[in-house]
Amino acid sequence: MGRGCRATGDAGHATLRFNGVVYFCSAWINGKYLGTHEGYFAPFEFDVSRLLEEENLLSVEVDSPWEKPEDWPNRKRLIKGVYGHHDCRPGGVGREGQRWNTGGIWNSVELILTDCVKVDSVMIYQKMDGSMARLCPRLTLRNMGGRRTAADLRLVIREENSGREVARLKRAVRLSPGVNEIGFRLSISRPRLWWPWDRGEQNMYSFEVEVSVAGAVSDRVGGRFGLRSFRTDREWNWYINGQRFFPRGTNVIHTQWLSEMDRKKYERDLRLVKECNINFIRVHAHVERKELYDVADEMGILVWQDFPLQWSYHRGVVKRALPMMEEMITMLFNHPSITVWCCHNEPQAEDIKWIDLPLYRLAKKLDKTRYVHLASEFREHVYPGWYHGDYHMYAGIPGGPCPTEFGAQALMNVESMKETFGRDLWPPNWSKWEFHNFQYEETFRVAKIRMGNSIEEFVENSQDYQARLLKFAVESYRRRKYTGITGIFQFMFVDPWPAITWSVVDYYRRPKKGYLVLRKVYSPVHLIITPPRDELSRGAGFYGDLTVVNDLPREFKGARYRWWVESPSGRVLFEKVGKVDVPADGVVTVYPLRPMETVKIPEDAELGEWKVRARLEHGTKVIVENEETFRVVPREKLPSA
Repeated sequence: MGRGCRATGDAGHATLRFNGVVYFCSAWINGKYLGTHEGYFAPFEFDVSRLLEEENLLSVEVDSPWEKPEDWPNRKRLIKGVYGHHDCRPGGVGREGQRWNTGGIWNSVELILTDCVKVDSVMIYQKMDGSMARLCPRLTLRNMGGRRTAADLRLVIREENSGREVARLKRAVRLSPGVNEIGFRLSISRPRLWWPWDRGEQNMYSFEVEVSVAGAVSDRVGGRFGLRSFRTDREWNWYINGQRFFPRGTNVIHTQWLSEMDRKKYERDLRLVKECNINFIRVHAHVERKELYDVADEMGILVWQDFPLQWSYHRGVVKRALPMMEEMITMLFNHPSITVWCCHNEPQAEDIKWIDLPLYRLAKKLDKTRYVHLASEFREHVYPGWYHGDYHMYAGIPGGPCPTEFGAQALMNVESMKETFGRDLWPPNWSKWEFHNFQYEETFRVAKIRMGNSIEEFVENSQDYQARLLKFAVESYRRRKYTGITGIFQFMFVDPWPAITWSVVDYYRRPKKGYLVLRKVYSPVHLIITPPRDELSRGAGFYGDLTVVNDLPREFKGARYRWWVESPSGRVLFEKVGKVDVPADGVVTVYPLRPMETVKIPEDAELGEWKVRARLEHGTKVIVENEETFRVVPREKLPSA
């Protein structure tokens, strides 16, 4: 591809910057070779100061190859994560899984004009010390002048909302030719902290760095950051600004093609995330556009950031992965929402040894302010009721202490299915459905979802199953908050292309039934009813308990609860009311029904769907309501001996 451009301005040096290209990119200016870059998420630059003319021709060659047959799928060499190999991308995991390539120029190309010194990056390291924030800004400056140069640096930090200046620093430095790393120390008293949305405000700071040579400004850059502390402990409890909290998380892959997304679309997606009561997203085995992280900072949504490795690779990729890990951390470092770096998703043991451990050591060296996770392994990913067994197995809290994947597939909404499949919709063209990630065996053999007699029935049955599984799983996990479970990450939130996956929002951003259920069971304050069996005979009894889970940092003293059983006609069979003190960020069992204190279904009870309902109030406000259903059926006559 060739593109003409005109050089303007009086600056002495010019840098050609590509803000995003997948995967190999070679560039020439006026026929002169600039270099080649490998990767897909990080910006890269070429110095073109001595190559520009009044009229210029930029030529770019992009190659996004398939993996070679001898390398696919377990010795991959391209570092693309879910954009190269995944069960939620076109073609899925099989031989069709490299179709619909993601390659190309997906972001802007800029010509940056400066004097001889350029600011490459600014990383604001921080440590909270009581009522003081200790900062260590680290600047990467590039001296393109070819000789040792004296320069003056100026750094100004302001509160983003008010514009109030809180710190200023001036320093004279001498810069060697090439790259120079410069560090400073300063502090901010009584800092305004950044919090996730369910804990506090999203306070941000802006910075401006200016470098001058011989009294003239050579370069000036700005950015923003947030002040917060973050850590985990040995039991994998999570702490933000010294407060323990419970991640109500999900996995996200917003798109298969980064050129599709922009700030407005990320705002739409993260509004859906926040309205679903999610406080933590895991960017699953890929890196998104910068706009995602900007919006997460503003909305107060925590981010677990994966490095783009998915399943198995040739051990030789580590040499190329290490500089990419450094690119990722440098590029995203100042975002307060990002609190986790993870090196690999679902690796094999050999991958951990040869690839992930070197990446882990590098990430720990580069960033001591965040938690670094060696790998999100198969043991953290649990799928009862989808790949095996029954979803009631979630009662045993598999994957603890922090399962990072769980869930089930569900069909898209009917309108979305019609837009995607057209004439292949009904009766289903199974090969086309499989290309769009539908899992036949798991749907019919494990989950035992009924297809019904129409696409409308199939969608209803499929989405109903996903919703029931998510409700049971999340409530089982949240009931064991801090007693075996420290956080959860559902898989996954939204489809990255028109597909049938584990998402609760389809590609066209139409929520499934699972979204509505997840929003309810992820409420910061939730009331959990231990459900009876799905069916009870007339005359049978059941027992259970009522549990309040509170993820907020405030208590509810003297909250009032009501717990009752309701027949299909609305008649109340059993009722219990009382008061309970709900602790801040805690769990309390409100009313346990013991084995000797059962609720008995009358011998002449109405047949059909009954409800167990509960409500929690505080003051004049209903905090939360919930219900479970069961069917009352006739008692079958037992065979005689």
